[in-house]
Amino acid sequence: TTPDPDESAVKRTMISHARETIVMVDSSKFGKSSATRFARFEDIDRVVADINADAKIVAEMEKAKATAKVAYQSAVKFWQADEALARMDK
Repeated sequence: TTPDPDESAVKRTMISHARETIVMVDSSKFGKSSATRFARFEDIDRVVADINADAKIVAEMEKAKATAKVAYQSAVKFWQADEALARMDK
């Protein structure tokens, strides 16, 4: 979710045109909700989260879509995303 309706619209459009949707999220965002939703768990193919990700929410994501994977990193940074995703495929 996001508080900005315009940002939400852009993200929905990007997801609808993507072959694969990968979300990077800091664990502090887990369990929080904003005004507009841009995706459901079922819309997400992969999630990259730090090690503090709530296990219950991770399980919900994985249950919603069998191909969803979560890469746990102690401090995932955007420039480390490729490395984290490569590990997920192993």
